[in-house]
Amino acid sequence: MKRRPTRETNAEEARRINDALNVILKQQHFPYGIRHFDVEFGEDATGDPAVWISFPIEDDPDPSTEKLSNLNRLVHQVQDMIREYGVTRWPYVRFRAAN
Repeated sequence: MKRRPTRETNAEEARRINDALNVILKQQHFPYGIRHFDVEFGEDATGDPAVWISFPIEDDPDPSTEKLSNLNRLVHQVQDMIREYGVTRWPYVRFRAAN
């Protein structure tokens, strides 16, 4: 039986995620003007607990290889740091067009 998250669990995990992302921000600036992020909790397609972290970035229909590489590196850093901070949900990182 899968553990259902509570509001307290979400608040604690949100704090850990925020702490982890602040560590990344202090180590290096987020690329491409990323200044904030949104966090959503839920279950993924398999029913497992997950967290979606969304970063708004400028729309770029033809990103350079370097840009894609930097964003991919950020995804891995975020996933690694979040797991290091004890978040048990799988972290899905996504980018969305800034408003």
